[in-house]
Amino acid sequence: MEENMYKEARVLVVDDIEEVLSATKSTLKFEGMNVITYSNPKEALEFLKNNKIDVLLLDFFMPEMNGDKFIEELRRFNNETVIILRTGYSDKVPPMEMLDSLNIQGYIDKLKGDDELVLMTKSAIKTSYLYKKLLEQKNEITIPAADLEQANLMGFDRLELH
Repeated sequence: MEENMYKEARVLVVDDIEEVLSATKSTLKFEGMNVITYSNPKEALEFLKNNKIDVLLLDFFMPEMNGDKFIEELRRFNNETVIILRTGYSDKVPPMEMLDSLNIQGYIDKLKGDDELVLMTKSAIKTSYLYKKLLEQKNEITIPAADLEQANLMGFDRLELH
């Protein structure tokens, strides 16, 4: 992995509690991460329509818009961002079906502390980094349509790799 991966990554934190935003930003900035924060989920969605991020740390329970509704909106135009849901209510764990159906990569209890936050965020950054690398490699090995057409004309209807 590239050593600057964490410094180059963009982490967006959305939470309705300013103290949580401030503490999270300080913790992740101390680790060298580029952190953007929003307390208003609707403003954060507008930001995401025009900006790419690597990891989204999203509060599950917010007065204006809960995390599941936020993610439903986000997934309409972005299915690539790695999402970690967060909540301060340890007794209200998001259902596993929701995590799967909305393509959410993880869940963290805000009360667990900074070590778990940093570990989970670094893991999410690695996942985002690897996903981007796979997309780059996929684009590099795509066979141009003209080459496929030429192969078909030459009688190679099927490419076999051994």
